[in-house]
Amino acid sequence: MVYGATKLKADFHFITTKPIAQHRTKAQREPTVIKWFEKYTAMIQERGINHKSIWNMDETGFRVGIPGGERVLVPRAVKQLYTTSPENRTSITIMEAISAGGKHIPPVLVVP
Repeated sequence: MVYGATKLKADFHFITTKPIAQHRTKAQREPTVIKWFEKYTAMIQERGINHKSIWNMDETGFRVGIPGGERVLVPRAVKQLYTTSPENRTSITIMEAISAGGKHIPPVLVVP
């Protein structure tokens, strides 16, 4: 089938790929995420955990020797696209932590 320019624009858009380790791709699937949050919510309610005691810690790394994402043309329904990357690279990491109650601690920089 040949797409006209109008049809192509309506059905596709550009996104930037994100590198991800192969073993982590399963965790990105919607059914896996939904199941995890159902279990998490039940555990919080069962144990009566206060939202002020719930903290989220996140990290992001700057990997040495790994190129950034590439722009690719994908169907409009696709919002993210991951590509595998080598696991043997040095990372400089920044970590942050924020509580569900609104408190935060200063970011931490981890350098190997």
